[in-house]
Amino acid sequence: MSGFDINDLNWKKRKYTPWGAYAQSKLANILLVKHLAAMLEGTPIKIFTLHPGIIATNLFKNVNVFLVLIMFSLGWLFLPLASKTVPQGAATQVYAATVPQL
Repeated sequence: MSGFDINDLNWKKRKYTPWGAYAQSKLANILLVKHLAAMLEGTPIKIFTLHPGIIATNLFKNVNVFLVLIMFSLGWLFLPLASKTVPQGAATQVYAATVPQL
């Protein structure tokens, strides 16, 4: 959604957009994990990154639903059907952190 501009991490040289900044922060997380994984290659330490899915929290309680629908088309109408509870959303992280086979 935003690419990654290492020279403009604070969006001073380009027009700021909340979704673009969010996307850049998620990409930064993935790039960090890739770098850490490369640094730890050959050691018993494993690094994981994941997306837990859509979690039913109040994160979007102050977001204008009409604008979200415009941005993401009608797919957001099905958001309540696709969302997980907080414990369900945490399960993937707990699994990755505790299962010896990983």
